[in-house]
This record gives sequence, C-alpha cells and structure tokens, in this order.
Amino acid sequence: MKRVFSIFIRDFKSSIREFLLLYMMVGPLLLTFGFSLFIPSSEAATLQFAVVEGMDEAVVDHFERYGSVETSRILRTLTRGYWILTMLPE
Repeated sequence: MKRVFSIFIRDFKSSIREFLLLYMMVGPLLLTFGFSLFIPSSEAATLQFAVVEGMDEAVVDHFERYGSVETSRILRTLTRGYWILTMLPE
C-alpha cells in the first residue's frame, strides 16, 4: 500500500510540475462552455406530430400536450428508404 501511495504522490507532483493537472481540471470546463455556445438548449426544441384524419381525439389531445399536431388525409410511410404517399379513402 505504501508503494502505491508513493507512486501516486510522484505522479501528482509530476502533473503539477508540467501543468497537466491544470489542463485536466480546466479543459473540460472550457469545452462545456464552448459547446453550450453552439448547441441550442433542449428546452428550445419543439416536437411536431402528424396524424391521420379520423384518429381518436384522445390520442390527438395526448400528442398536443407535447407539441404541435397536424392532421392530414395523406398517409406518408417510409418503406425501405422510399417515401410512399397513400391517399386515404373518404
């Protein structure tokens, strides 16, 4: 245990002498501040939902709690990388 502690003390002194410890403590803080300038906050993000006409009103109300809801008669589905538009019957 004494040997492990002496290695720790030696590495600690070396990191202070070479300013490595300072970089390890300040670097992540600077990166966090830099990223916060470029990445928008998650509170600013809005959700948008598209539902088919005739969907149950309770489901639409549930979606409206989280974001804007748009109803449409056209059903768009993504199948194997291709968008397929289907007109729903009246």
